[in-house]
This record gives sequence, C-alpha cells and structure tokens, in this order.
Amino acid sequence: MKYTKEFMYQNQYEWASSNQHGDRYKRTTPKKITIGILSCTLTDPKLADLVLLSNILDIPVKFDFGKQEAFIKLVAGKAVL
Repeated sequence: MKYTKEFMYQNQYEWASSNQHGDRYKRTTPKKITIGILSCTLTDPKLADLVLLSNILDIPVKFDFGKQEAFIKLVAGKAVL
C-alpha cells in the first residue's frame, strides 16, 4: 500500500456589494486543501485492509483498471494533534 498527496485550491468568495442586478462577490485568497490518497495494486494482499478501512470510514473504494490499482481519497477537516 502506498500513500501520496495531491493539492486542491478551493476558491472562497465574500460579499462585496449589490445593485439592481443582484449581489456581487469578490474572490478572496483560495484555501489550500491537502488530499491524501491510499492506494494498492489489485494483486496486493493489503487490498483487504484498504477495503476494510474504507468500510470503517464509510468512503468508497475506487478502481483504476488501466493501472490495476484500487484507491481511496482522504481529506481532514482539522489537524489531529
């Protein structure tokens, strides 16, 4: 099983003003979100652990049959100390 990371920037908007056409919003600093990816090949014995972990966390296991791997993506709301 291997762990990799990818990043996503979520745009955030705040109310600026309103006119006859409706409200206007301006984009503020985007929030950086780190996404952890746990993956393993379909022939790896750790595949059962990945499926069990996905069942406990209630997230789907995704399969990439071209690369012959299964993976789950994890995002945390807050840091765990």
